[in-house]
Amino acid sequence: MKRILSCVCVIAAAGIFQAMGQAATWVNVSAGLPTNVLLAAAPGKDRVIAGDKGKSGLYATTDGGTTWTKLGSGGQNMVTCIIFDPIASDTFWVCGIYGSAACVTYDGGTTFQDLGTISHNAGLSVDFTDPQRRTILIGGHESKQVLHKSTDRGATFTEIGPNIPDSASLVGAPLTLDSLTYLVACAGWAGTGRNGIWRTSDGGTTWKMVSTGAALSVPLVGSNGYIYYPMIYQSGLMRSTNRGVTWTNPVGFGFLYSQVPAELPDGRIVSGSFKRRGLSVMNAGAVQMKDLGPVTADSVISVCYNAVRKSFFVCTMNGKGIYRLAYDSTVSSTKLPLQSAAGVDKSKASFTTTGNTFTVPADFKAKKVTATVFSAEGRVIARTKAAAGERVMLPASASKNASIVQIKP
Repeated sequence: MKRILSCVCVIAAAGIFQAMGQAATWVNVSAGLPTNVLLAAAPGKDRVIAGDKGKSGLYATTDGGTTWTKLGSGGQNMVTCIIFDPIASDTFWVCGIYGSAACVTYDGGTTFQDLGTISHNAGLSVDFTDPQRRTILIGGHESKQVLHKSTDRGATFTEIGPNIPDSASLVGAPLTLDSLTYLVACAGWAGTGRNGIWRTSDGGTTWKMVSTGAALSVPLVGSNGYIYYPMIYQSGLMRSTNRGVTWTNPVGFGFLYSQVPAELPDGRIVSGSFKRRGLSVMNAGAVQMKDLGPVTADSVISVCYNAVRKSFFVCTMNGKGIYRLAYDSTVSSTKLPLQSAAGVDKSKASFTTTGNTFTVPADFKAKKVTATVFSAEGRVIARTKAAAGERVMLPASASKNASIVQIKP
């Protein structure tokens, strides 16, 4: 079947499409906010949370950073981790070091509940495969064999850290993949043990070392299931595509700051650049970081992307402030190559096209997709629904400008 697209003549407004380093500018949104914070974007909302590393607590903005509101009593520590429930954005968990206990809020931060008395924590993870969120892991900070586990939503905890081999270095941030499968990153200075990532599939009774990479910071789990563990001392990223069984090191030393990366809606991974003042980006399956956007006031030490506002928020080093950058990740000059390996989720991809027709790849798992065609300048030329394997014809007036086709389910 051949489908003919109608021309939609939509021009990308200023701040919607930005070629790298063009058009967009960073806006200082530091007013009323401490200048050394950890940033996290609420899923599905125009809301960003900032956790003060100076122990004053948590703040929120719903107007792009023009104003920040102090939240309840949680996070009175040097915040190391803010994790949102992916389907209930008023629920999020917080932990940190040198201060109050790890905690959770179910009302957007008006009130917080302590998770026992567990404090001084490098990371926290929740089993989001369980609708009741019963399994929670909390890692220690600069301590060997310290890993707390709850199976009752944080009401009580048991210590499973001693089951991690004594040869492992200092416990850092854990990751809960399901009720029985966990990862924990261990790394530290010389003499503290072996750096690496350990994995368990029996609830923490036995552990196997699956990587020698010096991962430590809180990991990112991408929408495609890929896991990204930042490494200490600006040593790059560790990546797993199979639930932590095996790992690669696609980004090495000296490219990124050791921080939690952010994922854009199109699947690209963004982090603060170590080589320049600003951001770096890579495709989910790539091995190279590229500069993204204009330079910042200083090096970026925390970054999040708010998909509702279509904006980055960053905290810069040396007290230079918090900044926002308008950026619509759905319109990008970055081309995501199609993947043909068996079992790969082809739920989204992009490719270039010439002439006035193209065919939606027949091996997409999604039976019905949205095909959007952009010019090289980022202008939306046409958009339609199509089936896998379907041939699509562009409007004659637009075909000479066609450059990028983006496929989404």
